[in-house]
Amino acid sequence: SFMTRDTVGGDTHGYGHSGSDVDQTSVWLKLMKRGNMFMAYEKELESDQWVAVYDPRFCDLDDSSLEVGLVVANQNGDSFKRVEAQFASFNVQAFTAPVLPIDTTSPRTVLVGTDVGTTGLIAGSSEQTGYELKLSSASSFLHGRPDSFHFYNEQHANNDFTLEVRVKDIVDNSNPDARAGLMVRDSTDPRARYAALLYTENRGRILQLARTSYNANPIKKEKYWPNSPPEVWLKLVKRGDTFTGYYSTIKGEYIELSTQTTVLSGTLEIGLVYSSYDTNSISTAIFDYFTVQEDGGASSRYLRGV
Repeated sequence: SFMTRDTVGGDTHGYGHSGSDVDQTSVWLKLMKRGNMFMAYEKELESDQWVAVYDPRFCDLDDSSLEVGLVVANQNGDSFKRVEAQFASFNVQAFTAPVLPIDTTSPRTVLVGTDVGTTGLIAGSSEQTGYELKLSSASSFLHGRPDSFHFYNEQHANNDFTLEVRVKDIVDNSNPDARAGLMVRDSTDPRARYAALLYTENRGRILQLARTSYNANPIKKEKYWPNSPPEVWLKLVKRGDTFTGYYSTIKGEYIELSTQTTVLSGTLEIGLVYSSYDTNSISTAIFDYFTVQEDGGASSRYLRGV
């Protein structure tokens, strides 16, 4: 059971999975803290792979006075019944977030901003200043058909690669479902096939979408991050016709969302996307890291200002 209490004096929330049908005499547990995000893992043997107990949870603790350690409770309300837990291993390992050096060379600027589909009265725009990119849009939809969004994109060969981005913030949005993230599609036709990984501030939702045939409704996988921070890392990995989406609040500490399959043809359009979900109001997504990593090859850097 993975348990959190979000407020002083508030309710305790428990999350978990059924695990094995066989009683285990011992178990390994790992609790990871990354900022205000907590992740819980378990395994039966030390040599096993760690298995997530549940989705990551956000809990805003006072970092100036944390207490960490081991606990035991009988959980049946009987304060007169003594229980004992035996621990054979315990350690606390400090975590230092990776520091990404700011590359002083000029980033690539071959990407261009394009409105896909019918947008609002105000045209979308893209503005890159140093290592920060702003995509602005008054568009209606990025999960359905036809599409309507602003696309900061370039053409790319239909091979294997990885897209990685940090969504720094979404500002001035009148609709909490405004969404920003990564996309790979086989054309800028608003009904074209695509794979996408998106973030929306509405309950911290992470969406992975795949349109598998022309003008079809996309297949959707999603996770919710209550109390999630505005900065979110997204990674979309293409291997053949398979796309795997990952998300995190810290680069390198990724959690897999799902794997989807869609067959894209010809030269691909890849890049960053934003939809305000309101054609009458323009709002902006801010990105401050974006790379394209070729499978077994070099990385093309577009933004690296984190």
